[in-house]
Amino acid sequence: MRSRIFSFAIFSFIIFTAAACLRASEPVAPSESSAAIQEAAAEIPASGKLKVAIYSLSMQKKRIARILEEDGAFECTPVSGEDIKNGILEGFDFVLLPGGSGRGQARSMQPEGVANLKKFVHDGNGYLGICAGAYFPMQQGFLNGNTKSPKWLRGEEQLDLELTEEGLEVFGEEFRGIQKVRYANGPVFDINIDPNMPQVEVLAWFRSETAKNGTPAGIQVNSPAMVRTTYGKGMLITFSPHPESSDTLCVFLPKALRYMAKQLGKMPDNEEKK
Repeated sequence: MRSRIFSFAIFSFIIFTAAACLRASEPVAPSESSAAIQEAAAEIPASGKLKVAIYSLSMQKKRIARILEEDGAFECTPVSGEDIKNGILEGFDFVLLPGGSGRGQARSMQPEGVANLKKFVHDGNGYLGICAGAYFPMQQGFLNGNTKSPKWLRGEEQLDLELTEEGLEVFGEEFRGIQKVRYANGPVFDINIDPNMPQVEVLAWFRSETAKNGTPAGIQVNSPAMVRTTYGKGMLITFSPHPESSDTLCVFLPKALRYMAKQLGKMPDNEEKK
């Protein structure tokens, strides 16, 4: 009886030891903190590429980032208003504010963040604004313009857009003539209202309009759709409509950044010829 108990104890010890060895040889799943570190490391821009900070409430790379990164010259990082307030723009070449709410973007940055963003542009960097991002610099006093009407809820529509000669210089001769572009409540620009501020140049005109929800008709046709200007040593290009929504006009985003990069002396030598 005693020998049976002893044999069973030996057998149990062997089984326990084998199981422990198997567990030790299994790969350990990364902890949540290490996964977060790896994810953050993946967001660090590759050397030699122009660095674009994209304001994003969701903190996710979406269509805009894919459009820019497919160009090959840019590496995008999503940033929050709190990030901008905390000085994250240092080390970037561009900041991009997409659709949403211009005043909401400013609220999320708080006054310190807005000041940081303006200083970033003033010190020689680039700003690309789309829809809400086109309202933002007018509202914050670093683009010489306003809207023709405070009634902004004009609706969503495919509108006619025509590039100016200056716009063709930025975006290419292949876009000469009328283009269809998605519009969704972007600003109806009234530019160059202050003679003491840098003047704004028109890159594209709206050639049709939408005027829903009691907004005034007749003010959008032949009004600026895309503009450029300077602020200190920096440069801004802003779009009232959404070219990123079009499989054809989405290239306007990297083309705008490439143009600003060349004007600001930022374009890497290996990208100049593209």
